[in-house]
Amino acid sequence: LTLASAAFADALYVETGKATPLRINGTAASIVIGNKNIADVSVHNEQLLFLTGKSYGTTNLLVFDKSGREILNTDVMVTAGTTSLV
Repeated sequence: LTLASAAFADALYVETGKATPLRINGTAASIVIGNKNIADVSVHNEQLLFLTGKSYGTTNLLVFDKSGREILNTDVMVTAGTTSLV
């Protein structure tokens, strides 16, 4: 999942219990997730984050550079997994 340079992006979708890589254009210095009970984010480096779905619901993700400029502002939708039992 790669995001354009625009600060506002379409909603991101992630399944519960799964991590999704998120590449950003810009150098992240500060990252905020609205509700850590719904999703969490971990930093691999300044341009690669991992978004993990924790519980069903919607929250938001904000990413800022070292000057405090907003790089990303998007909703995060955590959905049910698509795994089926055989």
